[in-house]
Amino acid sequence: MTGATFTNNGTLTGTSAGSTLAFVSETLAQTWSGTGAVTSPLDGLTVDSPSGLTLGGTANVVTLNARLLRGTVTNGNKLTLGTGGPAAVQTVIGKTGLATAGGSLDAAPTFNLGTGAYTLSYQPEGAGAPPASRSRLRAASRTSP
Repeated sequence: MTGATFTNNGTLTGTSAGSTLAFVSETLAQTWSGTGAVTSPLDGLTVDSPSGLTLGGTANVVTLNARLLRGTVTNGNKLTLGTGGPAAVQTVIGKTGLATAGGSLDAAPTFNLGTGAYTLSYQPEGAGAPPASRSRLRAASRTSP
C-alpha cells in the first residue's frame, strides 16, 4: 500500500501462504481505517514508512510476522501477534544498512503466542549496531529448583 489511507470495511483474510500487507511510503503518513475485520492472520504486516502508520480501524490486526522496518506504528495495541496456536511468531525491527532507527510501536501489541516460538530480531542499522538512543533488551533465564 503506497497511498495515505487503507480502508477495510469488509473482511481481510490471510489464508494464502505468504499473505503480506505492506505499508510503504517515503513521504506520507499512512492510516489503516474502517469497520472491517481481519478474520485469519496475515503471514506478514510490513511497515516501511518513515512518517508512520496509524492503526485506526475498529478491529485488531492479526499477524504472524510484524516487520517494523521504518516508522512508528500508532495504536500498536491494535496489533495482535499470533493466533494462540502452534505457529511461530516474529517481530523484525529495522533493516540492514539504515541510516536511521528501525520501526517501532507506540504501545505494546497483544500477544497470543500459543505453543509456537516468539522471536524478536533487531537488524543491523548504519554501522551494524542499534543507535545509542535505543534501549537494549537484556535476556534472563531462570531455572526452577
